[in-house]
Amino acid sequence: METRKQTRSPPVSLLPRGFLFLVLTALELVVLLLSLIGGAVYVTFQITWTVSHSDEHKKK
Repeated sequence: METRKQTRSPPVSLLPRGFLFLVLTALELVVLLLSLIGGAVYVTFQITWTVSHSDEHKKK
């Protein structure tokens, strides 16, 4: 009589196969958009600060 070696089946994932890839891609896009928005706000603030504090607009 031949005895068969029992093998464990791989664990069944509850999530679809490409789910992690989609999450990481979405996270990357969110970080990219936030950095672009932050950069635009920074540049706008710098321009506004420079214009409002320029010597030409000061009254003596």
